Amino acid sequence: MPVFGLLFVLGATLTLGTLLVRKALLVIAVVLAPLTFAGGASRLTSGWVRRWAQVTLALIVSKLAIVVVFIVPSAWSVTPTASGHCCPG
Repeated sequence: MPVFGLLFVLGATLTLGTLLVRKALLVIAVVLAPLTFAGGASRLTSGWVRRWAQVTLALIVSKLAIVVVFIVPSAWSVTPTASGHCCPG
């Protein structure tokens, strides 16, 4: 059983680290948005807007993926059985 506890702590730490890095990158993307859109006027830097939008969208969708990964199993674990109880047994 201690192995499962250690795996849980490791998973929670990795998830927290991932969310913190994601939030920092999202703040950086928002701060760089005016520079990106200003650079969109030139032909040399016109690809900045597309790349900025792709990165920002990927950061937003990654949060949704993390939420789905946690919500779906928790919803399955509290589904009532045929007898009306939340857990078998």
